[in-house]
Amino acid sequence: MSVLKNVVVRKARVVRKNSPLEDLADYDNFIAELDDSADEKYKIRKIFQMSYPKVAADPTFVLSSEQRKAGFAISNCKTGKVGFVASECEKCGKVVLHTASCNNRNCPNCQAIEEKIWVQKRKAEVIEGVIYHHSVVTIPSELYSLVSANQEILYKAMNKYGPGAIVDLCKNNYGFTPGVISIFHSWKSNLGYHPHVHMAFTCGGLTKDNKFICPETKKLKSGEHFFLPESLIAQRFKALFMTQLNIEYKAGHLSIPSPDKCEGRNLTDPFQWKDFVDHLYKMKWIAYSKETFNGHGDAIEYFGRYSNRTAISNNRIESVLYDEDHPDGEVRFWYKDYKDHSKKKIRTVTGVEFVKLFLAHVLPENFIRIRYSGIYSNSVKNKNLKHIANLRSSTYKESAFQHISAAAAVAILFPDLKPKVCPCCGGNLKMLGRVYGRELDVYYIPPKAG
Repeated sequence: MSVLKNVVVRKARVVRKNSPLEDLADYDNFIAELDDSADEKYKIRKIFQMSYPKVAADPTFVLSSEQRKAGFAISNCKTGKVGFVASECEKCGKVVLHTASCNNRNCPNCQAIEEKIWVQKRKAEVIEGVIYHHSVVTIPSELYSLVSANQEILYKAMNKYGPGAIVDLCKNNYGFTPGVISIFHSWKSNLGYHPHVHMAFTCGGLTKDNKFICPETKKLKSGEHFFLPESLIAQRFKALFMTQLNIEYKAGHLSIPSPDKCEGRNLTDPFQWKDFVDHLYKMKWIAYSKETFNGHGDAIEYFGRYSNRTAISNNRIESVLYDEDHPDGEVRFWYKDYKDHSKKKIRTVTGVEFVKLFLAHVLPENFIRIRYSGIYSNSVKNKNLKHIANLRSSTYKESAFQHISAAAAVAILFPDLKPKVCPCCGGNLKMLGRVYGRELDVYYIPPKAG
């Protein structure tokens, strides 16, 4: 960054001293310059900067601690307010600061590299020559208010019993345990509420006597091959989820929404709860089976798009407007209407409404969004994959990305990426670590001799 001279940073309070660092004398102006430097690239950050304070101050919109963390992180990502990465030139000793990412899992600016690293780790776990399938399970809209009020409990149940249904069906119908990777999402393309679970799973697995088998697939209407009907997946998921829902209700673990949010039902009344449960059992639950992946390699590349995705990305924002006529902002973004042949449409909301829609999809603290089941369960995965490789006369080796830093992974994933160099002498920059905003203590350091 050109405004910086020769500096070193230490964790301490800001001390303004007379030094050649005239451009950094006013720290607040320095931060303001960074805030405005990339509004076009980070449109969602700008929306949060302008509208999140209003949402946070709204007494009618209660925010969880995780939502507040996400709101602060997204508002300040890559601005310097959540820290800098300090690097030192190995040649002349100049220390350069680059704005750091917030690394919040809900931030749309921070997930691209994580997604690519995740994909590389999973590729090493692919079983050669085995077809992978993609299915999605969801719940009826009648459950939305109850699930939203009990996210920690019922999101966990969805992400457990979605893959649980696949594992049960494979065991009971075909006699093998598959490998399942499941990812929980809570949004529609238009930012509406739609909790569902994506699952990628193997068309094959281990039997009780540790043999590996692959069943014959059946042809779907689309012409693709599959071996588990959608209706069968939906029925099994419904049975597992509803059993757990009743257990949580009887144990008194559920927070029950008011009747006006439950179609007039007072679910605290055991009799009305029973009627509600009976109604849900009679309903047809929906599961989707998407096209069979085109070879095992494409399966992980394709599914990786779901791994670290947030509710919406910057490239879907068409325009952001804040002026006298739009004090709450105007945000236009595109989405696909899957009920209308996946047509691309535009939704227009205020900045305040956009922030509220986005924060509704912030996951509960410590909720594990990605789950590994069956032969992919973390406790037995390496053992199972080595055993399967031996049975199929192939090899299995744990991914090299499993034990390296993100910086090292970036160097491997982007070999043509030019490294940052010293703006003074063009020397190599060696990373010193991360330092934080008003804890910076800036000192002048003379350049090294030569």
